[in-house]
Amino acid sequence: NNEVLIEGIVNFCAIVKDENGIRKIERSERFNFNETCQGAMPSSYMLASCDCSKVKGYCETGNLMLNCVVNISAILINPCEIECFNELEDDEFRKKTSTVKLNKLDFKKNIRFSLSEEKELSPRVPEIEQVLSVNASVNVKEAHISAGQLIMGGEVCLQTVYKSVDEYEPVVQVTDNFDFTQIIELKDVQDSTPIVKLSLEEVHTSILPNEQGEFRRITYNIGLCGYVYSLSSDEATVITDVYSVKNKLNCQCKNVDFTEISEKFTSTVSKNIQVRLPENKTPIARINAVSFNPVLDKCQISSSKAIIKCFGEVSCIYTASGTGETDGFNTLVEFEIISDSMQFNDIDACFVHLCLCDIQAV
Repeated sequence: NNEVLIEGIVNFCAIVKDENGIRKIERSERFNFNETCQGAMPSSYMLASCDCSKVKGYCETGNLMLNCVVNISAILINPCEIECFNELEDDEFRKKTSTVKLNKLDFKKNIRFSLSEEKELSPRVPEIEQVLSVNASVNVKEAHISAGQLIMGGEVCLQTVYKSVDEYEPVVQVTDNFDFTQIIELKDVQDSTPIVKLSLEEVHTSILPNEQGEFRRITYNIGLCGYVYSLSSDEATVITDVYSVKNKLNCQCKNVDFTEISEKFTSTVSKNIQVRLPENKTPIARINAVSFNPVLDKCQISSSKAIIKCFGEVSCIYTASGTGETDGFNTLVEFEIISDSMQFNDIDACFVHLCLCDIQAV
């Protein structure tokens, strides 16, 4: 009935300061989105991507209330099969032909797997008392299918905020990353170079002492989920016009729009973003932790450049100037990314996936 359904889970993590000190509150909420989409069929495929923005937390009658906006981007692919004439051999007729490029979705499969990694903090930062939050992003750098196996490699970027044992530096953030290789069995799939889309599902941590007995080792257990798909291209010759040299023909012509999906492009862009401190907040003496979740608004292709308009939620925990108290704020910022390192000739639109690789705040 031309309806699509998207389901998912939003994982909240709030860092709270009250009479009990600094602590974390975690919560998970399921969501579903049902919308009428013209052209959707039971045999359709949908490639969806979800991000959260405008995250707000507030206290009401002793309870912590959390809400956010879920931004969904999706591509609907309808498989179809039609018969048409591509050849006409007769001395009486003349014809014009054209070659069109067509895309075919070979397969789409959901995937889920977990990674485990251990990191040790530098002696320059205080020991860990409690991990407050982990913001992780995954970037798939290469993927191929061989002998029924999906072999992919990439990088996981970790931003860990923890409560330290140092009363003068109670909240600390450390940034780290690690490379991974994963092999997943895929049955009845031919060898190809697929596209992989992964999202963070869950992160669990445990704190361990190092050889000196200091609690500086963190073990990360990361759950990832997503989908893998592969597109192949083909060419077809179609008859665009035909006429007879002897008799009058009564032919009808119909315009058909074809969409050609090009190969995947990857680009790394650095961006400086200025964030204003809210008016009701004390000045900053030292930044303890900052997190940022970029969300795609829209993408325009102009003069072989990709102009990507984005917005994102900035969360900052800092030591206040003068008082030495720990404070924080959330604010929404808008920014623009221009990527001109790729050839965007003859491209009308693109499906963009953003991945935060690193963040530094001064």
